[in-house]
Amino acid sequence: MCILCRARGKTMYFTVKALHLATRDLAEILLSYGAKVNAVGESGRTPLGCACGLGGHPSDLGDTASPGEAYALASLLVSHGAKLTREGQRLWPDFLSLLVELEPELEASFSEAFKNPGVVHGSTGKALVMKAKRLKDRVTKR
Repeated sequence: MCILCRARGKTMYFTVKALHLATRDLAEILLSYGAKVNAVGESGRTPLGCACGLGGHPSDLGDTASPGEAYALASLLVSHGAKLTREGQRLWPDFLSLLVELEPELEASFSEAFKNPGVVHGSTGKALVMKAKRLKDRVTKR
């Protein structure tokens, strides 16, 4: 999916996967149709990283999603094997703390898998983006 963004008189296009922008209900549908839960977007983030606001996603807590909604989406993604980039893993504890601060009763439902979702390919987001760009260049040259 290509997104058009205009800011400060400049027009930018960037590519994201649908799961990176999905609500919980839409994510459930996309996953049932085989969406890749650990797809890395152009920004170098996984859907799980975006779902918890690790990179300015619209569902950033306090913006458009309640803590319960953010938890529901993140929990769904984790239940399907979602992982984080190294950057996401570094910021994940802040997300968990914020959830508990805003809705303390959520902490009781955190599974061990939810607390520690793991890292995609053990790479940084930048390394994954570079790998994706090289692959894209190879495909478009054909």
